Amino acid sequence: MAWYNKYRPQNFEEVVGQALTKSVLENSLKKNRIKHAYLFHGPKGVGKTTLARIFANNLNDVKTNPESKIDILEMDAASNTSIDDIRQLTESSKNPPLVGKYKIYIIDEIHMLSKSAMNALLKILEEPPIYLVFLMATTNPEKLIPTVLSRLTKLNLSNHNHEDIIKKLKMIVGVENLSIDQDSLDLIAMRSSGSLRDAVNLLETVASYELDSYSIQQTSELLGLLPTQTIENLCTNLVAGNMITQTTISQLESSGVDTEAFLGQMLDFLLTRSFEGQKSLDQLIMPVTEVLDLKLPLTSLISTIALIQLKVNTKLSPHKIINLDNPLDINSDIKSDHITPPINADEQKNTDPQNITSQPTSLGEKSEQVIAQPDSVVSTNSEPELLTNDQELNKSITIEEAEIGLIKITSQEDTPPILKMMISDLNLLNVKGSTIYIGVSNAIFQTQLKSQKLNQWICTKFKEILNSTENITVVAELRESNKPVKESKNESIKVDRISQKQKLESKIRETGTDKSDDSAIFYQVYKSLPPNADPEKLKVFPAPIQKPTDEQDWDEHTNQLFDFE
Repeated sequence: MAWYNKYRPQNFEEVVGQALTKSVLENSLKKNRIKHAYLFHGPKGVGKTTLARIFANNLNDVKTNPESKIDILEMDAASNTSIDDIRQLTESSKNPPLVGKYKIYIIDEIHMLSKSAMNALLKILEEPPIYLVFLMATTNPEKLIPTVLSRLTKLNLSNHNHEDIIKKLKMIVGVENLSIDQDSLDLIAMRSSGSLRDAVNLLETVASYELDSYSIQQTSELLGLLPTQTIENLCTNLVAGNMITQTTISQLESSGVDTEAFLGQMLDFLLTRSFEGQKSLDQLIMPVTEVLDLKLPLTSLISTIALIQLKVNTKLSPHKIINLDNPLDINSDIKSDHITPPINADEQKNTDPQNITSQPTSLGEKSEQVIAQPDSVVSTNSEPELLTNDQELNKSITIEEAEIGLIKITSQEDTPPILKMMISDLNLLNVKGSTIYIGVSNAIFQTQLKSQKLNQWICTKFKEILNSTENITVVAELRESNKPVKESKNESIKVDRISQKQKLESKIRETGTDKSDDSAIFYQVYKSLPPNADPEKLKVFPAPIQKPTDEQDWDEHTNQLFDFE
């Protein structure tokens, strides 16, 4: 026999919680004020049918007159939904009880009756015989038609609280002689969501493995859940920006928890912590909620955690546009409506080669930045060696080419989704020979980049884009995500380029375009011009654009300012 039936209460004293409903029913019995129809409604597993049965047994005094049980009839409305079933019930109800004082019908899941069946039930509810009592149970009282609902005495049952569930579980543990710790019982009570029946069923599931004792780790694993401590450690590391270690990843993968259950458990933990006044992890609540709301077909915990980490630590931004004069023109593969604004004097100063400072070269940022080595690289592989003045860059692959190649790879139509998730986190660390070193901030991304399928795809794409005759190797290295990349002392790896404005003005003079205005600057326009349009013939004024005169409207004024040839 299932435990939730074996340990079902047989009297009001054994019923856990529901004090108000028990008080109403007991007072009705004491004062003999019996209504002809009751509705027990509330969530699943809180004792609706149990209370109805106990009340029915007390009405007919089954304890002293066992034969009166014959006048207590149970019906499942979920499997008897038609009007014919209700007609049969109403015909049967016209016959008085055989032994007991009342003829009692317990109808479970009453909301499952069809509309016509409910209307057929209405007549007997309006004018019931004095000996007839209906005890109905439902989880959805709003589905009952108003005319039926208005004739019922409604009793609302609520979810059981944590303490009541623990009390019941401890009673069962004592009877069954189980050895299970308090943390395990707390976990079972929490996962039951206020349903005592679900809690008893979970306890029976754990006990069915017939272990000598049950710790929180074993209970979590048996129920397909993560230990609360593991969830807490993971959340703390995500908020602090710490790297998720390979050990933690292995523990998560071996747990067998599916992604939806994992996200639900994490959100429950975060909301409980916040409700208890511990606000240190509150910033994780919205990212976890957003990932749940996306309903993506995530098949691994690694992908799920990586997506949460991206939402916490980074904001995805569109690719910035690469210079038109770059030797590797990737403009046709970058989908963007972005227009590079004119460069003013301050920006010109900041883009001067002598003023360039070393910044991390995140995917999508301009390739004018200096390629530098991170402050600390943590890896199970050998560390990539920094290039020195005595070392020459590989003739076939320069740092500049590798940097642009990395951007171009992630803009391919067939780029794997997991790589797109990492876009804002990737850094080009170094190039040595035919080996390209890519930096990531956590072990999750490193594991993905080391996977044979993804790594082989990246290497093949690098070889195609860079037209390399040699096989290219891509090595993923960990870097400390919360520390900026230091400025490299090696001047040989800095990219010596002139500013965008200087290059454009130089090109204007060479082509003879707009010789009368050497200060003209031209927008680089991608994907927004007609197929045959020439970006260099789109004039842009360095001075602020004046408003139209009173005689002009904006459309006419704009056409005069920007004239496509």
